[in-house]
This record gives sequence, structure tokens and C-alpha cells, in this order.
Amino acid sequence: MSIEIEEITNKFEELSLTEIDDIKDYLISHNIPLFRLDKEKGIVEFSTEQLSLILDNPKYANLKLYIPKNFKVFVKEFKAIKENEKSNLLNSNYVFKTPKECEEELDKRIKEIGKMTYEDKISIIETYNRELKEVKVDERTKINRNTAQQIVNAGNDVGLIAKVTMFESMKKIKDNEISQDQAKIENQEITETTSALVTTIVNMLSYNTETQKVFTELRNYSDGGVMAHSNRVFISYVNFLTFYNNLIKRRHLVHNIRTVYEKVYEKYYDKIIETVGGKYKIYDNLKTVEDCIDQGIKSVEEQEMYSYSVGALLHDVGKVKDLDYFEGADGRDYERIKKHLFNSYKLVSQTSEYPLEVILTVALHHEYYGLGYGPYEKLHNMKVEKYQGFQIQRIMSYNAKAIDDCD
Repeated sequence: MSIEIEEITNKFEELSLTEIDDIKDYLISHNIPLFRLDKEKGIVEFSTEQLSLILDNPKYANLKLYIPKNFKVFVKEFKAIKENEKSNLLNSNYVFKTPKECEEELDKRIKEIGKMTYEDKISIIETYNRELKEVKVDERTKINRNTAQQIVNAGNDVGLIAKVTMFESMKKIKDNEISQDQAKIENQEITETTSALVTTIVNMLSYNTETQKVFTELRNYSDGGVMAHSNRVFISYVNFLTFYNNLIKRRHLVHNIRTVYEKVYEKYYDKIIETVGGKYKIYDNLKTVEDCIDQGIKSVEEQEMYSYSVGALLHDVGKVKDLDYFEGADGRDYERIKKHLFNSYKLVSQTSEYPLEVILTVALHHEYYGLGYGPYEKLHNMKVEKYQGFQIQRIMSYNAKAIDDCD
């Protein structure tokens, strides 16, 4: 296949490996699309998770990577943030820690939590909540760096408390010391206090979406561990939900989308049906927005937002220590990746009484319209067994029970 260079230069810009190396963490965390040239397929996507394999390898010194021109603005922003961070580091008390030091520190904290009484764990969560409630944040008073660090510390610690507690309960269940129902009762207070803390943080973050910038500045100080990743997802998730709700409330926006739906948007939903229709029985008469989205486009309700946010914080709670997203030169090991999804789903659903929105956020965070690699297919099959002739009524729904109402 001949590659049209003119077409590539019209749509993409080349990034040098030096440029990429300097902002690698930002490209990965923001999931910025990168591409490379393939002799047979032309321009093909290049996973950002493989960057660490090529950047320090002389074998790939001449590799050319490309970014869509409409994403180049992010590169400029990342470079500016990087320069600002370098300047700030000169005047900060931050002490760099190696991955090994971070791992040792994390293991130490997990062991400390493992020795705590249940009351100690509750006290820690309540203290974080009380201290954050005392911080003034409103439309005029934004989250500063110190407050952002408080939120990060709270998220990390509470996430670890949840992780340790759930694993302890699961061991008791497997050893027949307690039942799932007894585990949920035992952990009820941690469930409630964790939810209360998340509600406090969501309310703080929801005043404005600009708070993402101060957390982005803290990203370089992350240890790269599972809880640090979960924290970033949690904070980004809340900011997105806030942005989405604000967008939906704009005057005439939903009406305008509905008006041009058939001309502009219907083809994209038809494409989804074409892709997954062979795997799932789906209602395919998609002539209106409401045919695609149950109840049409609407904002996410306050209580749902709190629940989804808890799910975002706990979404990787079942990850085992040696499980990484990328498994060396052979690429992703999807079987190992899937393991943490089922682990997380079982932990949250069997050891705590969280709402269905929390459980499904944890379970389905690697799904994409039923084509991901989480428990969705199993949940769908359970529903088909329970309801003969079951058909998926909408491509999208705001109701968690549309996905899972099986016992």
C-alpha cells in the first residue's frame, strides 16, 4: 500500500522522540492518540502505553510518531505545565522518590492499615472528612495546591483502607467464617463514611472545572501506584461530570441536538448497532435521540454523581500487586487485565452494601458498548437466562438496573 504523504501532513504533525519523552506522562494520562506509519496499513494507532519501551531503546531511534493536528494544542499545554513544574521544583521542598521507595512506602502503609482496629479506620476517614469540610471552597475561592494535596492524601488513604478491609472480608468469606451478608453488615460504617467523604470532595470539586489544573501539577509527584491512578481517575471523573452537567443545562443545547439528530448523529449510533448487533440483540430503530438514549439527554442527578464518583475512586480496588496494564514486549495480556475487573467487582459487590451505580462503575470501567473485557457479557447472559427473548432497549441508559437487575 502506498502512503499518501500529503494526506498525512494535512491531518497529522510529527513529534520527535525527545518531545515525547519530556511529556510522556501527560500523553499517557490524558490518553492522547498517537500514530505511526505502517508499510501495509498506512497510518496506524500507536498505544501510548508502549512509549516506555521505545524511548530508551536505540533500536527505535528513527521511529516517527504522529499526532492529529487538532490535538497539538495539548502538546503545547503539556510543555508549558512541564516548564512551570520545573520552575516550581526549584523552590519546593518536594523530595523525589524512586518507584522502589514508593512501593516500600505503600507496602508499609498497607501493613499499618492491616493492624488497625475497625474503629481506627473509621476515625481516619471521619478525620479526613471533617478537615476537608473546614476548607472554604466556592465559586470565588478555588482549590489551591495545599487543598489539592489534602484531597489526594485522603483519596489514597481511604482507597487503601477500603482495599485492605475488602480483602480481609473476602478471606473470611472464603474461609467460611462469615457470609457475604455478614461482611456487608460488618463493613457498613466504612461504606457510609467513605461515601460521605467522597460527597464532600465532589462538592468541593464541583464548584468549577478549573481545579483539574492544580491536580495536573501534582501528577509528577505521583508514585505511579494503583491508588494514585485511581485518585487521578476519580478527580478527572468528577470534573467531567461537572462539565457535562453544566453543558447539558445550556439553553437550547438538547433541543438543538434533537433537531439535527437524524442528519448529524444517527449514523454514529447505526455504526454501533452494526458493530455489536451480531453479539447482542438490540432495538435498532434509532430514529430519535430517545430511541438511542433512555429518557433522552439529561443531566446526571446529584445522588447518582456521588455514587459514580465512589465507583471511580474504588474502580481498581481488586488489582493485585504484580498486575500492570502493559505486559512487556508482547503487548497487553488481556486475560491478566480482565482478572482485576472481576476481582474488583466481587470485592465491592460481596463485601459491602454500595449502590448498584458504584458496583457497575467498578465492574465496567473497561467496557465500550459491550465490546470491552469486563463482566458485562456475563451480566448480559444472566439477564438473557432470566428473561427469555430479552432485548437491549437502548444503546445508553441512565438507569443502572438496565444493565444488571439479576439476583
